[in-house]
Amino acid sequence: YVEDMGVACKVVCDYPKNKERGKPTIMGTILLADSQTGELKAIMDGTSLTALRTGALGAVAAKYLAREDAETVGVIGCGVQGRKQLDGLAKVRDLTAVKVFDLNSDVMSQFIEDMSYLEAEIVESDATEAQVADIVVAATPSKTPVINGEIVNPGTHVTSIGAHTPDAREVDDDFIDVSKIVIDSPDAKKSGDIKAYHGELIEIKEVLTGTKVRTSREDITFFKSVGTALQDIAVASLAYEKALEKERGMKTAI
Repeated sequence: YVEDMGVACKVVCDYPKNKERGKPTIMGTILLADSQTGELKAIMDGTSLTALRTGALGAVAAKYLAREDAETVGVIGCGVQGRKQLDGLAKVRDLTAVKVFDLNSDVMSQFIEDMSYLEAEIVESDATEAQVADIVVAATPSKTPVINGEIVNPGTHVTSIGAHTPDAREVDDDFIDVSKIVIDSPDAKKSGDIKAYHGELIEIKEVLTGTKVRTSREDITFFKSVGTALQDIAVASLAYEKALEKERGMKTAI
């Protein structure tokens, strides 16, 4: 609930095997209601809106945490979120080169074809080389780390967007030990990547209001995101306003 935006309810499920079916692993529906009357205003595709808002948040984090001159990206995991993260990054940094890796070579090739509209050169890589970039995105459901602290270079910014459950890991302990960590919400503390970490954690809202995280070019920054309800209602409210403005969607009686 946000007074000026409305009341939103999202029904969302994670279907890991959907990747094999060529479908998004995150499937959802968002209901948006009037904040004053409770009347239902819209039923929305929560799958696409979740993908958009997650990609946007990763871009916002990189805008404030990555080096200003960051121009190379490594993407591990070439699914829907890998695409949205890269698309968002291209809006906050002038990218020149992108290295991508996925366990499925066909998915990797399709990713490169789909993202060819970007000006940056996009090439296939291996799991190690993809970690050597100014910005690295991990968008996988992995149970074992795909980011190694002994491989990531000083000055790198890493976003972990895929592993959000207590039993999932995208980064190893060596990486955690050398990074400055920013989370999207307290819920991120329950994720497998940082549930055992007892050091300083900074919320992204603090960064947006002036807290400085990167203090040198050598700092390694890490953004861990598991998603928040506020992100959902913000994107749903905006989508609803744009739909009315552009006369999109279908009106129906329920």
